[in-house]
Amino acid sequence: SLSIGNIALCIKEFIGNKANSLTCSLQKYNSTVTAVAILNYRTNVNTEIMTFQVTTNISNDEQIPAIINDLAFQIALALGKQGIPPEKDYIFPQNWQTYKYVTLARDAYNRYIMTKDINDLNMGYDMASSAKRFEPGYNRTYELLSGIGFAYLERGKYSEAENIFLDTTEFKPFESTFGLG
Repeated sequence: SLSIGNIALCIKEFIGNKANSLTCSLQKYNSTVTAVAILNYRTNVNTEIMTFQVTTNISNDEQIPAIINDLAFQIALALGKQGIPPEKDYIFPQNWQTYKYVTLARDAYNRYIMTKDINDLNMGYDMASSAKRFEPGYNRTYELLSGIGFAYLERGKYSEAENIFLDTTEFKPFESTFGLG
């Protein structure tokens, strides 16, 4: 039997339209797990091969989805940066961990806006703080922290807001001063 998908890919390659492909491998030795992805990213006539790897020690197999998630963040950041001119490189963080934590923080903050659940706001703050630790100079983290600080003010959580605004003074001086005032 042949799958329709494989036939369609063969026809596309035969007529000259080469598809992008992603190959992944998961290797486990004792408690060390390594996930490797090879992306054959074909833009126009150029073929570019990108590799990604995550290696970590785990205590059980239930942690494997988190490793695959980390690999997905690496791939998403690399693909997002494709075609960005060097002068606009500041739009994206330089490492995937920052990208991961900013994305998770933004999701939690957006959930907070919808639900007003303080747990989402706290999670957003924790994730944004993690992003700041990985890449202290990434400005978008401070934009997010500023929004979280104002959300804490709105809830009457003044000490949390003060900590955020004191921490963001260097990168967001106006918002920080306004929030502290």
